[in-house]
Amino acid sequence: MSKILTVFFFCFSFNVLAQKIEYPAFTGTFDNSPLQSVFNTISGSTGVSIYYHTTWLRDVKVSASFNKEPLEDVIRVILSGTGLSWLAYDHTNLVIMNEDVPLFLIDLLEESGDPGGKENFVVIGQQLNTKRKVVLTGKIRDGGTGEPLSGATLYFEEIEDGVVSGADGSYSIELNSGRYQVKVEFLGYMSEYRVIGLLDNGEFDLELFESVVELNEVLITQSRIDENVKSVQISLEKMDIKTMRTQPQFMGETDIIKGLMILPGVSTVGEGASGFNVRGGTVGQNLILQDEALIFNSSHMFGFFSAFNPDVVQGVTLYKGNPPATEGGRISSILDVQLKNGSRDRIHFTGGIGTVSSKLVVDGPFAKGKGNYLLGGRISYVNWFLKNVDNLQVQQSRANFYDLNARLNYNISKKDILTISAYKSLDNFKLASDTTISWMTQNLSGIWMRSITPDLLSELSVAYGQFDTDVRNDVGINAFGLESYIHHLRTKLLLTYLVQSHKIDFGISAVNYSIEPGFIKPGEGSFNLQAVDVQNENSLESAIFINDEFRISDNLSLNAGLRYSHFRALGPKDIYIYEEGIPKKDNTIIGSQVFTTNETIKTYGGLEPRISLRYLLAPGISLKTGYARNRQYIHFVSNTAVASPQDYWINSGYYIPPLIGDQVSVGYFQNFRNNSIEFSIEAFYKKLTGVVDYKEGSKILLNETLEQDVVSGIGRAYGIELMINKKKGRLTGRLSYTYSRSERKFESAYKSETISLGEYYPSYYDKPHDLSVLFNYKLTRGIKFSANFTYASGRPITAPVSKYSYEQILSIQNFSKRNQFRIPDYHRLDISFTFGMGYRKDRKLNDEVVFSIYNLYGRRNAYSVYFNQAGWAYRLSVLGTIFPSISYNFKI
Repeated sequence: MSKILTVFFFCFSFNVLAQKIEYPAFTGTFDNSPLQSVFNTISGSTGVSIYYHTTWLRDVKVSASFNKEPLEDVIRVILSGTGLSWLAYDHTNLVIMNEDVPLFLIDLLEESGDPGGKENFVVIGQQLNTKRKVVLTGKIRDGGTGEPLSGATLYFEEIEDGVVSGADGSYSIELNSGRYQVKVEFLGYMSEYRVIGLLDNGEFDLELFESVVELNEVLITQSRIDENVKSVQISLEKMDIKTMRTQPQFMGETDIIKGLMILPGVSTVGEGASGFNVRGGTVGQNLILQDEALIFNSSHMFGFFSAFNPDVVQGVTLYKGNPPATEGGRISSILDVQLKNGSRDRIHFTGGIGTVSSKLVVDGPFAKGKGNYLLGGRISYVNWFLKNVDNLQVQQSRANFYDLNARLNYNISKKDILTISAYKSLDNFKLASDTTISWMTQNLSGIWMRSITPDLLSELSVAYGQFDTDVRNDVGINAFGLESYIHHLRTKLLLTYLVQSHKIDFGISAVNYSIEPGFIKPGEGSFNLQAVDVQNENSLESAIFINDEFRISDNLSLNAGLRYSHFRALGPKDIYIYEEGIPKKDNTIIGSQVFTTNETIKTYGGLEPRISLRYLLAPGISLKTGYARNRQYIHFVSNTAVASPQDYWINSGYYIPPLIGDQVSVGYFQNFRNNSIEFSIEAFYKKLTGVVDYKEGSKILLNETLEQDVVSGIGRAYGIELMINKKKGRLTGRLSYTYSRSERKFESAYKSETISLGEYYPSYYDKPHDLSVLFNYKLTRGIKFSANFTYASGRPITAPVSKYSYEQILSIQNFSKRNQFRIPDYHRLDISFTFGMGYRKDRKLNDEVVFSIYNLYGRRNAYSVYFNQAGWAYRLSVLGTIFPSISYNFKI
């Protein structure tokens, strides 16, 4: 056995050792002697062991004479004309080789009877690459589900360096041909070790399995432990579902969107507000993707719950305004929600019963292990919760929601994988006034991934989706039905080329939008309403892009990309023509222009450069900087800070330009105590053009001449984000603090188109101070305590500064400049206890009970402040009391 292993190690050295190996001299004479006999004679005389396959030596005879000649020269003469070669391992061993050496080595391993030989030793390539530089590629997957593991680390001990798997689990590294000891790691998974004999370009795939006991549950990224320092991309946040589960849960439900709120630069307007805000941007400035399909409303029940079932989510990636060139379309952020694949070994059941909702997920294999599926559903029962909200109108209301997920993953061939994903969600909310509000999302997407060559990967995706809203009242003389929708068809071809130290992504994408801004129809018995149908809007947004991430030196890496986007607003539509040089009003309309189906109304486009630069100051310390330009061609129409189903989307068009955002970021990143503590501080400045806001007293709902009531201006946002994250030990947690400002400016020669005297004023989303402190303590393996404290500045509002009253009947209010006042600051403390045995791979039933208290000290945080006709202020607190909850989660 020792000789066999020596042969293996020897053969894969390929003379790459730094020192020169010198063998003793040899003296002897051979006359038509069999080659095997010659090698035996040489070994006996010099003490050098010679390894070979006997089948290679048959019928080979040697005639030669040597007198104290170096053994290297002797071997060279003997092998001349035989087609054989030799390689040196050390001073006492050498091996004879031919083109079949990989098969020879495999035979030796198989004949050895070593049970670990076949599994731990891997030969890559069919014959030795004489150029020595070869490329090793492959994929790292979850052994149970087949899910690609993004951020798995492959460490090659001989070169003291490694590579990290990408978003699809793939990796590529250029090496010299030779023997390597490889350690493959991924947080929360058992490490794997392999010895690789790398002869030529080839593939090495590996599956990792979850650890028997999962430790270090506060994991901020699905990546190597120093990814925050070594990654090139700036303004990037990653979080896996395990991290989100450690946070105190509202009503016993893990919430994907609320989980983002512990990240610096991410905030919300307040409790009961849909969506999230990034670096002072609006809800509509975030692009949300789920399996390449667009999500236009990320929340259930006006923001109380996330639209994403946590049991089908693998993790999330958030680009805060500086994405790679492969993505675009929004100026504030891109949120990519990654879903799980089903299991490939057996059927699993995962679910939970909570205070306001229950959920169940079933996943397993099909087609004899070539594919897997996942089916998930969640349904609510929240009416008891509404009765406890500190608002009479809400207490007298009713609500429910559900969402469904289906995902099918199939290996068409060794090189082709097809993923089909479907999603549907529905919300119904009935106000005490008999008004029913509902909104629905339906998405269907397909992703075809193909390995064209070991160096070239392709991903083709097609996604169709729709987001519909419906507001209606079927009772009384004011009965009505109000509908709006946005449908989209999104296609994208992404090619990834891996060459040496470069990772080049390039391709094309297109999105077709069909928008119904609003249609109101009087209900039966209605006398006061007339039907109004705002013209539909159609558009095509397309892009071509290229992005290259490469290492310039050991310390300096660059991620640079260029995107060109193009937008066409399309007919059919009638456009009013206004008299030039004066504000747009009904009485300045001088005509109209009719555009037919698919006729171009207006085009926009331009370059969007992206760049991120990382410099390693020392191990565990880096500086990063980046610049990005983003263009946004569709607008979220709302004249309040809080998104609601009555808001809608419109295209850029004849009068409304696209949004353009330019952002510069710089950051310092450092890890301490063997990467167990992460520290970062990042500053940013964002300049906006094409910002749209509304004139005083504007009407946005069912406005057929919206261009008369909006103005276009500029904006800016800037700030500093600080983060400290402790990832290991019984005590873990994170502190995030953001100081930022978000401002707008609308200046015109006309008073009606000027806001706040043409000066910069705070936007609705300007919250200078935002602090989040997350604390986790593991009492035992299965019992954990978590706490989260949140503090934020109150958001801006416009308030009356004086009023004129006549006999307490007539009151005329004089308001301040826009957003010059603020509601009270927001702060809240949540806690939770988790009781369980800890998840184990070898146990059939893994379960836990989670007890949470939301708003522990019962603060009545202001949702908003309203002013009645008399000028009196009223504060609305949506959740002004303590909310305990309990949930039971299981996995079979």
